[in-house]
Amino acid sequence: MLAIMIFVGVVDSCIKQPDYPNVPQIQLGSFSLRRGTGANFGFDTLVITIKFKDGNGDIGIGQTDLARQDGKYVSPWYWVYDTTNISNYGYTTDGNPADLPSNTSYKFINYKARNLNFSGITIPATYNCVNWAIGKNVGSSKVDTLFITQNSLAYTLNMDLYTRRLTSDPYVYYDPGANDCSPNEFKAALPDLSNDRKSSPIEGSFTYKFEYLGFAAKFSGQYLKFNITITDREGNVSNTVEADLIVQ
Repeated sequence: MLAIMIFVGVVDSCIKQPDYPNVPQIQLGSFSLRRGTGANFGFDTLVITIKFKDGNGDIGIGQTDLARQDGKYVSPWYWVYDTTNISNYGYTTDGNPADLPSNTSYKFINYKARNLNFSGITIPATYNCVNWAIGKNVGSSKVDTLFITQNSLAYTLNMDLYTRRLTSDPYVYYDPGANDCSPNEFKAALPDLSNDRKSSPIEGSFTYKFEYLGFAAKFSGQYLKFNITITDREGNVSNTVEADLIVQ
């Protein structure tokens, strides 16, 4: 799925300082499904407009955030450990084994090492698309299955999808990690929505497009509900707004 930002409008509150909470507040502006036609047949697009307010303006991820050494706003995290002392472990944002220091005893936690006793982290015993990634050495055909964790702070916009076929049926959560092997399918990292890095109130709106191959065909005849939130850089999660859709 390809996600594209198509419009951002933000008004910094420079003159009049409203008393907005530091937890983002959102409203649904609009939500629609556009079916692909002609040369774009099958490439369906979910278009969402969100209105927002925030007390300290820390919505979206800028280049300085992505450049942080601790990888706070990067996903996924690849876990490494010291083969001489497994109590020494941590994560890196790069899954390329060639980039590990050659003069250390650190290696990636791979599928073979999953049964070692890493206190403090839980490693699934079986393969899944959320916690394991296929890594490949540069210039080599060698591949390995690496333990990863998804970092929610890397995504500003989150949409949880629920489906049902009849109005009398309960909504059931659609897990994109289990169903599509794509745990971040309905998430997006927005750019920094403030005009500067000052801690000051902002309000505005953004429109985002999720382009999804075969979305209408996949969910044809179903009732869909999206629970939508945004998360600021400190991890504060906004209120939830709902968007309903009938795919016919």
